[in-house]
Amino acid sequence: MDDDLFEGVLACIKSQTRRKVIELLLENPHGLRFSEISTFLNIYPSTLEKHLSKLVATRAVSHHDNLYLATVNSLFLWSRIKKIQNLDSNSYLSSHLLPLANENLRVKFGSLEFDVIPDLISIINLIRNDFSEKQSLIQAGGNLDYHIGKSVYGSGMLDHSQVKVEIILTHELIDRIRTQGEEDIFLGGFNERTTWLYEIKECNLGLGVGTSSGFLFLPTLDLKVDYNQCLYSRSSDSLSWLRELFDNLKKQSIIFNP
Repeated sequence: MDDDLFEGVLACIKSQTRRKVIELLLENPHGLRFSEISTFLNIYPSTLEKHLSKLVATRAVSHHDNLYLATVNSLFLWSRIKKIQNLDSNSYLSSHLLPLANENLRVKFGSLEFDVIPDLISIINLIRNDFSEKQSLIQAGGNLDYHIGKSVYGSGMLDHSQVKVEIILTHELIDRIRTQGEEDIFLGGFNERTTWLYEIKECNLGLGVGTSSGFLFLPTLDLKVDYNQCLYSRSSDSLSWLRELFDNLKKQSIIFNP
């Protein structure tokens, strides 16, 4: 985003009138005259002139043949405004951290669409339902929760013996599974010929991504991973990002032989 458009985003966030102008022009793709905008929005001409001058100067809208028009820039800017507004209203995103050293992954995250799943029961049911669908590849890794894993795979409801699976487990979780003698509960539904296991020393987030959906568990401000809520998406861009995140974690892992 260049400086002019970034200034346009900030200018629109500060002004409800400018946001209304952009929204009105997006709803009228053939453009509107000055007088039409003033009438639609019930704004004094002198006030509207100041706002339109600012929007045109920052290339948030265009002025051509006496018409004010929404361009591709306008649409891009509007999507960013809505995303920032959603961030402001989303208590989850303001109370959780994204502990990634990879700058590319951090930057990409800002353009993704995720929903917040607000409780543990819904999370477990979604994982069971989504991952019971036909899968070509399942990847799960990082700081995975012992109780969620046991609830999902200990139930015997999921059979991934014919699916390619990659799992990254923290050293702490591996020790706990071995101490409890529950290797069969966690790994019994997988085929050793199509399952690859990796061990990572430590990780402060967890993820699971299948063919059509993905989950992301982030730490709260006290740096503890929150398993009672998570981010969830079926968007192709978000799933690609989760797979890229998994590959990044895999580079920090070693092959694990149970």
